[in-house]
Amino acid sequence: FYFLVLIPLLGWVETKLLRIK
Repeated sequence: FYFLVLIPLLGWVETKLLRIK
């Protein structure tokens, strides 16, 4: 269950970091 939530969450965080840069 954790992996199903963690994978999309990491992708969302990565997108946010790219926007900040």
